[in-house]
Amino acid sequence: MIPKALISASLKPFILSVLSRGPSYGYEIIQRVEELTGGDVSWTTSTLYPVLHRLENEDLLQSFWQEVEKGPARKY
Repeated sequence: MIPKALISASLKPFILSVLSRGPSYGYEIIQRVEELTGGDVSWTTSTLYPVLHRLENEDLLQSFWQEVEKGPARKY
C-alpha cells in the first residue's frame, strides 16, 4: 500500500502529467490516474477539485467549459 503522504505529494505531478496529454475533466483524470497506477492510487472528487482550483490559481493550468452530447457541460 502506498503511504498517504506519498499520495498527497504526488497529486500535482499526476494531474499535470495527465493534463500534459490534452484537456481532461475531473472524473476522467481520476480514472486515468487509477489506470496508470494499477489502482494503487485512487482519489475522490473532494480530493481532486481543490487541487485543480489551486493549480489554476497558480497559473499552472487553464480551464474551460464544453458542452457534451449527453449530460451537462463539463469543465476541462
